[in-house]
Amino acid sequence: MANRGLLSVIAIVLVVALALYLVYPAQLPEQPLSNPNEVIIEVPDNPVLNPANDPLIEPEVPLEPPIVEPELNGPRAIVNGKVLSLEIADSPEERRVGLMFRDPLPENHGMLFIFGREQAYSFWMMDMRFSLDIIWIDSNGIVVHIENNVPPCSRACPSYQPNVSALYVLEVNAGFADSIDLHEGTFIEIIVN
Repeated sequence: MANRGLLSVIAIVLVVALALYLVYPAQLPEQPLSNPNEVIIEVPDNPVLNPANDPLIEPEVPLEPPIVEPELNGPRAIVNGKVLSLEIADSPEERRVGLMFRDPLPENHGMLFIFGREQAYSFWMMDMRFSLDIIWIDSNGIVVHIENNVPPCSRACPSYQPNVSALYVLEVNAGFADSIDLHEGTFIEIIVN
């Protein structure tokens, strides 16, 4: 007896669903969209459901792919209005490995090497997979030396070292320094949480 009631309810639901499908069938646009920012919504010609009778809706802002933004809460550097997300290398092992064997950094990202005292620290590009701009920064946040577009190497690698002391060294993808007019004497605000 209970099975007949359940079967009756299922049959009624199926009949209602079929009736709704026949009254409001799914429709695809007949023509391709002329503007990639157009969104077409098919609404039945029912003045209550579609008072304007206008299926074309223009978004207020053009649709674009998402942009990966730098992390605004983690370690970061702000220079010439640009915010860089930072990976921190502050232990001897992290500083030794650095960015070796890695793919290029995402846009607006860098690795900040933090040392215990100011000194003229030397860097090389052993086992790197991409070119870098290497930026030496003193304890006041002032850029004291830059090596632009330093290429990777696998053996007999040259060392890059400033003639002045620095507390930090920032590595970024090659071309970044020129793209924001970074030069010796530029102030970089470093925020390490």
